[in-house]
Parts: sequence; structure tokens; C-alpha cells
Amino acid sequence: MQEYSIFVMAFVLGIKHAIEPDHIVAISTIVCKTRKISKAAILGVLWGIGHTATLFITGMIGIMMKYTIPEKLAVLLERGVGVMIMILAINLLLNYKKPLYAHTHEHEHMHSHNHFHKHSHVYGDQHTHEHEHANNDRSKRKILDYIKSLLVGFVHGLAGSAVMILLTLTTVKSYWEGALFIIIFGVGTIISMLVYTTILGIPFALNHNNRVHNYINIIIGSVGIIFSFYYIFH
Repeated sequence: MQEYSIFVMAFVLGIKHAIEPDHIVAISTIVCKTRKISKAAILGVLWGIGHTATLFITGMIGIMMKYTIPEKLAVLLERGVGVMIMILAINLLLNYKKPLYAHTHEHEHMHSHNHFHKHSHVYGDQHTHEHEHANNDRSKRKILDYIKSLLVGFVHGLAGSAVMILLTLTTVKSYWEGALFIIIFGVGTIISMLVYTTILGIPFALNHNNRVHNYINIIIGSVGIIFSFYYIFH
């Protein structure tokens, strides 16, 4: 019974760990750029996978070698997280979405309808429509956001590996228990982050006011910069 309680504790700790301030601020700078709840959910899962992968690799090495990361290196890794958050926040502020414009145009079937996309005015009312190009750009941005979320999870996992190794060494009795402990801990972080990013993505998906969307991005980016300074120099 006591062995099972250890793994329950790992799951609960994983849930709690995922919603620590540095994790929330970092993932928020990525999720706030999406307009789909499904994408927001996937971003949370990918963060959790990246975080768990790093913890598992470093944790198992630490358990097998009975070695933990030196305090100075752990502090340096934590400051690296602060730098990463600053880069994410600055990137968000520099690349927030421009407003989309709606207009009506007709096709050969003589039914008119509205399209929402960026367009440029050339010599009066002439418009340049590049739907295929815009779709390709959105696909590329989606893939980049997925990769970014995974990498952010990697970095967070690396920064938290010192505590994870110490916790595992003082909790489990064998390598197999250690591996299972870290995996269950990781499952907890994945579920917790999935719930958070899904909830965070709802207002962005429902909000069709681009100006409000941009204001929220600016606020999240600004909070990210302020938090990164605190995280680096505290």
C-alpha cells in the first residue's frame, strides 16, 4: 500500500508542478497566438512531453549514478529559463497578429460571401488575394508553435531536473521504481498543462475582435518580460 502511495504522490506533485509561475508564463506566450482550442490543447501536451522527456533522461542518469546536479549549475539553468521566457515575450510583442479585414466578393456561381484575411490596397479598390499562400503560412506557424512548445518543455525539464533527481533518490528503492515515479510525475504534468492550455485557449478561440486579441497579447508579452527579469535576478 505504501508503494502505491508513492506513485499517487508523484502524480499529484506532477499536477502541481506544471502550473508553477515560470511554466504558466512561458506557455501563455505561445497559446495566446492561437485561435483554436484543439491547438491550444496540443501545445499543452507537447510541453508536457518535452518536460517529461528531459526529466526522465536526466533523472535516470542521476539515479543510476547516484549523482545530483550541483547547486551552481541548477541556478544557472533556472536563469536560462528566465532568458527563454524573455525571448518568448519579446517575440510575442514583435510579432502579434495584424488586424484582419472582411469584404465580399463573387465567384462564378454568383453567390457572394465574406472572407476574412489580410489584403493590400493597390491603386484604389484592387485587392491581392493569396488564400493558398496564407494557408501555407498558417500551417508553418502551427508547426513552429508545436516545436516551440516542445522545446520550451525540454528547457523547463532540464531546469527542474536537479530537484527531480533529489526527490526520486530520496523516495524510491530501485531503478524501476525510479523510472515509474518519473513517468507518473510526467503524466501528471501533461494532464495539468493540457487542462490549463485548453482553458486558456477558450477565450482566444471565441474572441473574434482582433484589436482585443492584440491587446491581450501585448499584456501577456509585457508580463513575460517583467517576470523574466525577476526570475533572472531574484
